[in-house]
Amino acid sequence: MFGVDSDANFDLNATMLTDLLEKAGKTWKVYAEDYPGDAQNCFLERKRGLYVRKHVPFLSFKPVQTNPKKCSNIVSAQKYFAKDLAAGALPAFSFYVPNLNNDGHDTSPAFADRALLKVFAPVLSNQPLMARTLFIVTYDEDDMSAGNQVYTVLVGGTVQAGVRSSIKYNHFSLLRTIEEIFQVGTLGRYDAKASPILDIWAK
Repeated sequence: MFGVDSDANFDLNATMLTDLLEKAGKTWKVYAEDYPGDAQNCFLERKRGLYVRKHVPFLSFKPVQTNPKKCSNIVSAQKYFAKDLAAGALPAFSFYVPNLNNDGHDTSPAFADRALLKVFAPVLSNQPLMARTLFIVTYDEDDMSAGNQVYTVLVGGTVQAGVRSSIKYNHFSLLRTIEEIFQVGTLGRYDAKASPILDIWAK
């Protein structure tokens, strides 16, 4: 889509999920590990340390890049996630991006699992919070050997524990599911044609 066919950085003049959320009055924030920007600095460089811009898709959109208020929603995970969680200040939609060490790409699933647990154990063990939260873990690609099967897990009070779907879904299905949960409509592109995830929810 939009000619995005590589790991290069892109600057897209298009609408995105956050536009739908904002229009519906929903808050959002991206927590990116080792992100060097701040509320006054929308950091658009390709890489710094363990942070890479290509893993933060929100920064590929010009309406975010050029709007300080929108860009201030992209923050350092280490500085803000635990703080916002403790204060009960997580937004309606949170997007968490691990750094190059913790994303499981060049390490192992076990390494990524330990990193994930270190950050999210306080969330997953908080039953009142999880009762009203949908927690999603997904990858952006497979290992090129399994018929393009991308591991994705959904956890929360509205999900049937242990259920495994046999239906073929893709990332547009996941986007459509999020749009349906928030009742914000669609972007009118591939998400509008995609089927939301339907077969995992608690009765």
